[in-house]
Amino acid sequence: MTPLDFEGDYGRNYNARIRQMIPGYDAIQEIGAAALAARLPQAQRALVVGVGSGLELPGLLEALPQAQLTLVEPSAQMRQLCDGLISRIGATARVQWGPDQLPPAGPLGGEGFEAVICHNVLHVLEPAAQRPLLDQLGAQVAPGGALLLSSYSEPEGEAMEPWLQLAAARFRSLGMDAATVESVMASRNTAVFSLDPLLLERRLLSAGLEAPTSLMQAACFRLWISGRPEEGQAPAPPASTAAAIAQLRAVVAQLRDPQGGCPWDLEQTHASLVPYVLEPRRRSAPGGGAGRPAAAGGAARPDRQRIRPLQPG
Repeated sequence: MTPLDFEGDYGRNYNARIRQMIPGYDAIQEIGAAALAARLPQAQRALVVGVGSGLELPGLLEALPQAQLTLVEPSAQMRQLCDGLISRIGATARVQWGPDQLPPAGPLGGEGFEAVICHNVLHVLEPAAQRPLLDQLGAQVAPGGALLLSSYSEPEGEAMEPWLQLAAARFRSLGMDAATVESVMASRNTAVFSLDPLLLERRLLSAGLEAPTSLMQAACFRLWISGRPEEGQAPAPPASTAAAIAQLRAVVAQLRDPQGGCPWDLEQTHASLVPYVLEPRRRSAPGGGAGRPAAAGGAARPDRQRIRPLQPG
């Protein structure tokens, strides 16, 4: 399957098909808008990236009653559909068009936004293109602001076959014929690409945002919210042990990222890190922590008796 053609039939039929394609589409919009209303009730500036035909705009305008919305959308056909919706709901005074694309670096217009929204955009980009867009989105969030985004995102460490069977069964239950179901299923990794939650977390942390909080999941579609701390404030601590471990994994992945990671961390292996694990145990052991005599090559051999608590069981 070729990439989704927003200037062709796919774009023309977008409004009629999007709820078939994305399970929980309306719930994602509803929960996302409610999260912004709870977090940013006084927001004045909001940015909607990849607004498409504008289906999320009524909910966002209600959730952020004082905000002026700036829209970014690269497709001329989708902008035209969105303009029609804006006119029908009488929102022309509160909505303005920005450029077709975000700037490669820094906030749009030199000033960040209190709310940045990006629904169902990242999964139409190949993984190599998801990373720079995540960086661009993070750069748009002002101090104290929030980033809300949703995407197709496959569960980590789980077999995908049950999820694919569920998706195909859902499409059939919605009346899709066999050929259409086959075509849609073939779009996985050819026109629709999973957003890796670890990539999302490490790029947001790198941009100075908090680790994303998952607001909901409908099959393999997820909704997250993140935020940038106010000036001078530290990011909010993880809400649970699991969240803390996930954040640690994201930091390690960021340090070992071949693109822009720490050179020292990238050189390390499990074997090279062993001395850093053993040395604190030797130092804290009774008797001062001297290890056994040096083995061949000059490296001191650890005292196995003293480090036994590190071993399983």
